[in-house]
Amino acid sequence: ANDLMGDNSYQVVTANGTDNTAILDGFTITAGWANGGPFLSAGGGLVSVQGSPMLTNLSFLGNRASLNGGGMSCDFSCDAVLIGVSFSGNHASRGGAINIEETSEPTLTAVRFSNNTATSSGGAVIITLDSDPSITNTSFVGNTANISAGAVLINRGAEATLTNTSFYSNQANSFGGAISVQGTSQTYIHNSMFSGNTTSGTWPSIAMEEITTSAVISYSY
Repeated sequence: ANDLMGDNSYQVVTANGTDNTAILDGFTITAGWANGGPFLSAGGGLVSVQGSPMLTNLSFLGNRASLNGGGMSCDFSCDAVLIGVSFSGNHASRGGAINIEETSEPTLTAVRFSNNTATSSGGAVIITLDSDPSITNTSFVGNTANISAGAVLINRGAEATLTNTSFYSNQANSFGGAISVQGTSQTYIHNSMFSGNTTSGTWPSIAMEEITTSAVISYSY
């Protein structure tokens, strides 16, 4: 994936303002490079602003963004549905694979995040600004962040519900090898597994970085 370097498309696919009749199924989105202005610096593979597309059996491979969401950006009340989608080798400053922000509520089922990277935080996913995604039967493997949240960063009033998820061998250089929760945010984790997540700082699996954050964890280890 590191050899895939696009330079002629800020965002490979745009799905702005769509509803769930917009269905993308069964192909690879690759080599997007979102490094333009304010609206062209997130979601190198796909951007959806106020959209609700249905994404099934897609592969996001080797996409990049100068800000957030190398593979995909789900923004401003985006309620996308992702089923059987994989994100591998994508890179951004935050949220190497997906950026979820501004009251967005996507649903992710049977999604795989592997070997995505973030220069800052959220190696695979950033969830921010009052967003509330549901993530089920999803795996996070080998994602890395230079600062915090090797796999998932939850911050700025966001919530996230994670059910039947697995976190293996994710890494952050400072804290939260798997998950970092910041800034009045909260997460609900049920029936999930954490193994081999590492950090050179503290909290190798889940970091609660501020007293205003909260986590409810059940039947997980």
